[in-house]
Amino acid sequence: MKSATIEELIDSIEKYNPMIIPDVIEAYQYAKKLHSGQVRESGEEYITHPITVAYILSEMKADKDTLCAALLHDTIEDTEIEKEDIARDFSPEIAELVDGVTKLSKMDFSNKQDRNYANTRKIITSVTKDARVILIKLADRLHNMRTLQFKSEFKQKENSIETMEIFVPLAYYIGAYRIKSELEDLSLKYLKPDMYKQIEERKIRLEQTSSYCLTEMLSKIERLLRDNNIPNEIKVRTKNIYGIYKRLSEGHRLSDIHDLLALKIMVDSVENCYRTLGMIHSEYHPINDKFKDYICNPKTNMYRSLHTTVFGPDDKLVQTQIRTFDM
Repeated sequence: MKSATIEELIDSIEKYNPMIIPDVIEAYQYAKKLHSGQVRESGEEYITHPITVAYILSEMKADKDTLCAALLHDTIEDTEIEKEDIARDFSPEIAELVDGVTKLSKMDFSNKQDRNYANTRKIITSVTKDARVILIKLADRLHNMRTLQFKSEFKQKENSIETMEIFVPLAYYIGAYRIKSELEDLSLKYLKPDMYKQIEERKIRLEQTSSYCLTEMLSKIERLLRDNNIPNEIKVRTKNIYGIYKRLSEGHRLSDIHDLLALKIMVDSVENCYRTLGMIHSEYHPINDKFKDYICNPKTNMYRSLHTTVFGPDDKLVQTQIRTFDM
């Protein structure tokens, strides 16, 4: 997977908050100068790493301080700069974020005689006052996992175990589900490469055979919401490779996994979440025991959404997740 460029980062920010671009460019130029002459194991200039970390966060519409801290996240650890310099040249908030990420990076997750991952996660969540520190660290780990092919096989496996035991639960803890899923898949790719390849091929075939069903449902639900003046955005997804692997290893057949195919529907209000649910049930027959109301009863990490699994075209099971844009 290729690293992001500064142009791609700027294009990504342009889509949701162009006002912060000058500040982000300033942080980029500052980091580029400090990391000058440093290279990654891939042979790329080191600056490509913080740019990609910031790009991953920009896809999640991160704020200015988070993006600037992402670009500067390795400067305290890898250059002569100190926290006070960042506070002076940028802001105390950005300096705190960079310092927080630096402290997490200095925690020795591996090489322990008795690895107590659960205890490590507790320490991280208790010492981290700002969830954005964890978010930057997760994006940092994600880019490192995407470029794991440049490390030795031993390091690949060690980093993958560490990722599954520490960083995947942290991603769940702060509700960073897209990062969580990709970290799981990348870890499985190195821990069980044959199984990963086999499931990846089955997932590709599933996406091909389910294309009609999902496209049909997407257009019908969009039309229903438009006719009822409900602002919306709908995304199609298939379950990640690790999620499929986990269910298969529990003894389920592929056809039994109820959330293999999903539509993520975002609307403008809680009231319209329930209206949308009613419209979907009027069009598609639901499976009663697969309905979950996480709006009234949020998960422990405060995740909120309505989940219902219905029979779509060709009798394929499709989970619909309905939430507001804010959720």
